[in-house]
Amino acid sequence: MIDIIEPCNRIRIPEGSRITSIANDHSKIYAGLSNGDVLVYTKSPTPDNKEQPGSAATTTSGKIRSLNDVKSLFSDNSESKFVSLTATFKNVSSDGTAIDNITTVKLGGEPVKSVIVVTTESSVRIFEIIGTHINQIYKVEDSKAASAVLYLEQHEQRLLYVGIKKKLVVFQISNKTRNLFSFVKLHELTMKDKIRTIDKFNGKILVGLSTDYWIINDQFEVSPLDDTFTHPTSFSYFGLSPVPRLWTINQDDTTLLVRDTQAVTIEPDLTMAVSPVKFQSVPLQIVSIYPLYLLAVYSKKIEVIDSETGDLIQRFQHYINSNQIYITGDDAQITISSGSDILQFTIAPYQQQIDQYLALSGPVTDEPKNDLKHKGLAKAISLVTKIPVHDSLFTGEKAKHMMLRKLYTSKAILLFNSYSKYHEALVEIGSEWLVSFHDILSLFPDFINGESSLFPESLPEEKEMGAIKRVKVDDLTGASINTESEYDTDTASRRSPTLKKSPVMIRRFQKAVNNLIIYLTDQRRILASFQDKPTMQWKGIDITPREIYPAPHDTKKTQLEEVATIIDTSLFLCYFHVKPMLLGPLLRLPSNRCDSKVVNQCLSRGNFGASFIKELLDFYYGRNLHDEALSMLHKLAHESTDELVQGPTLTIQYLQKLTGDHIDLVFKYAGWVLDECDEKVSECRLIFMNDSYQCESYDPEQVLNYLVDRNLGVVYLEWLLNDSDFELKGKQLTNFETKLATLYLDSLKLFTGDDENFYALEYYTKLYNFLKVRTHYDPWKTLKQIPTTQDKFLRLVIFVYKRLEEHQKSIDVLFNQLNDLEGAMDYALDIYGTTPHLGTGLFHKLLDDLLNYDDNFDKIETLLSLHGTKMQIHKVLTQLPDTFPISKLTQFLTHTFANNHKLLHNSRIKAQLYKVGTVNMEDKVLKIQSEGYKISSSKQACAVCNKRLGYAVFGVTKDNQVVHYGCLQSR
Repeated sequence: MIDIIEPCNRIRIPEGSRITSIANDHSKIYAGLSNGDVLVYTKSPTPDNKEQPGSAATTTSGKIRSLNDVKSLFSDNSESKFVSLTATFKNVSSDGTAIDNITTVKLGGEPVKSVIVVTTESSVRIFEIIGTHINQIYKVEDSKAASAVLYLEQHEQRLLYVGIKKKLVVFQISNKTRNLFSFVKLHELTMKDKIRTIDKFNGKILVGLSTDYWIINDQFEVSPLDDTFTHPTSFSYFGLSPVPRLWTINQDDTTLLVRDTQAVTIEPDLTMAVSPVKFQSVPLQIVSIYPLYLLAVYSKKIEVIDSETGDLIQRFQHYINSNQIYITGDDAQITISSGSDILQFTIAPYQQQIDQYLALSGPVTDEPKNDLKHKGLAKAISLVTKIPVHDSLFTGEKAKHMMLRKLYTSKAILLFNSYSKYHEALVEIGSEWLVSFHDILSLFPDFINGESSLFPESLPEEKEMGAIKRVKVDDLTGASINTESEYDTDTASRRSPTLKKSPVMIRRFQKAVNNLIIYLTDQRRILASFQDKPTMQWKGIDITPREIYPAPHDTKKTQLEEVATIIDTSLFLCYFHVKPMLLGPLLRLPSNRCDSKVVNQCLSRGNFGASFIKELLDFYYGRNLHDEALSMLHKLAHESTDELVQGPTLTIQYLQKLTGDHIDLVFKYAGWVLDECDEKVSECRLIFMNDSYQCESYDPEQVLNYLVDRNLGVVYLEWLLNDSDFELKGKQLTNFETKLATLYLDSLKLFTGDDENFYALEYYTKLYNFLKVRTHYDPWKTLKQIPTTQDKFLRLVIFVYKRLEEHQKSIDVLFNQLNDLEGAMDYALDIYGTTPHLGTGLFHKLLDDLLNYDDNFDKIETLLSLHGTKMQIHKVLTQLPDTFPISKLTQFLTHTFANNHKLLHNSRIKAQLYKVGTVNMEDKVLKIQSEGYKISSSKQACAVCNKRLGYAVFGVTKDNQVVHYGCLQSR
């Protein structure tokens, strides 16, 4: 238990009277006496540097056994001067009867004027007090045996409710003048039983009767309230039923109704429920201590009770031993009175209450609800939650939430370490209240804690460690444990050799890590929200990263970068040790910020290297750590005994994913693949010659220069020009075609075999077809590369001459150097097909070359027979010598005559068709000229401008309307 109220000041009233009622009005205390007098005490102002009365009073070291012992705890007002008697009003009741109740009312609004409602056995009177003077301003008629009074300002009305036996009388108060008030009876209701209490409730009036409660709205309509109290057996018929004690306690949105020892709560919607508050016996008085407590007064003790849970917070034995105890209070003090003594208690400041709750401690129990430390945290949280934002304890709403966050952090740590409530601690509290990852990770061993893995020297050494934190990585190696938990969705399991801790401990550890994964995943979501904006909405307030994350360890990184690294590294370590099957999806996340050294250290060690190599490569690729990845693969390919990582396969697969931005790395690590592998061409194709986006992003000139040095230039250029999707054009295309021709020639020049084998070479066939088909290579550069002194290269020269349009040189090579008449005729025929006059000239040149030798008459006959129709007959006859046999011209002349006759016939047909077309055109012109359009008169309107046509030049639209010529042109 803690101290909510503390003894403060004791006032002794004058001898010969006793207190029968008491009321508090901030700076004043009104005490009603048994002889009808009213005493007014005024509190003295307390400077900031002066102690409150009672704060220096020392509690007796022994037990408190009597009222005198209790009184010694209070400062005597005659010495403390905490209050001073400022007025004594004699016989306020007018008949010397006791003052049963005093109610303070705010009517005048002037600080020097106070208004009180005094209830006695015989009447209800309203007085105003100005200084040391008291004046009666109204007396309620027929108010004998009044039991309850309520003053209420509602709808700009000032109302006074008075309960007189079974009647509820409502008065409206108004100002006649500035200092005079008018009391008008507004309404009167008769209830079915005697009125015990009158209180406000959610804009309505709640009236407590001896048997039940009733609600009265602003229209004075009455409705019963469902009764949830347990009523004892009634002996009212015999007049033996005790009079119940009723209290109505308003706290925020909830109202507590107390009937004797029972309590129920009533919500604004009139929903009622049994309250956990229970009283062992009927209290003499009950008041509320804002915002959380009830103070119940008994004949010998005072109890402070939590109004939400019913827990006893404080018990104070006062030993007054009387049923005539009266109580009043405000936010700072509680005042009780009995006989001739007034005892004042101070209410501990909120911070002091919180500190007391947090100081509670005790042994760990079976359940958190029985743990004193947990109870203290729960009470502190409940108290801070209910303290209003505008209280001086806070600097604003954000400060209140930050204080609650700190308290919930302590609760989460307690539940985690002492009671293994991992889901409640990490997910329900940790995620909702943004508990710092630093506090959460400190609950786990270092091999799970990403922060301690990254910054081991900057974290303090903890003296106390929970069971989970004491788990070592060796304890996990080898235990066959199911990773599934009540909060898991993954059913994968992992195997381990031997258990070094009990299976129960390992299962608890796994359960804790599973919930840590949920917490860290949510932290990633929260962290992502700070990437686009500097603040985040949380519980209605804007928070910044600095307010929920600790200061960075590394000044070279921003706070968010370091937090992301710690969270993702911790998440990686959780998966690695508990859920290795999920490592792949984590490491493939593009937003993953795991520390590369930690990941490499974990996944590369021992037997893990091969089994996690794909996950490790995914991680490296996502973090753009390509050099590290390829260096590792080179090392594994040459040193590992695992077939999965031996050889160049993984390196090739990784290189295939790199774009042209990393071409230097591709060249660096493709070298050993191409140099050490037997299937060099095949490996080269996998890296540099595929249809992927990455391959297309490479600079082909850089790749060509790289591959030429490794004798792979021909393969690359063949793919580039024939099979790739590269859009080559202009100078680049010319350079590549020229380079390929040069590489072909360089290879052919190295051949030392005979001509027959030379022509069978693959490169010769490729070069021959290449020069024959390609049209963009540089012919001069290519021609310079061809050794024309060797007959086996001459056929290649022909295609170059053709590109240069040196057709006669091609004929010279074919006929005069290679003695290939058929090839020469085919060449001339090919040129004739595209450019007839050039082809005719080549045939005549070939004829001249044949005529240089007397033994070529048969070849001349062959030429003329096959292609004579493409030559000029008179030129042929002029070229032929007189000695040429006329018989060898028979076929030539026959073909020439037939061809000329065919041409004549075709020309005649064309002429006739032209004449027919001319006649048809003349007919159409005559028809058009004969067409006309009728105009009724010069006043006919133009279809465009709607003006009269007149006698100007006209035109006709497409829809045959006559318009002005100018209008037709403007359309």
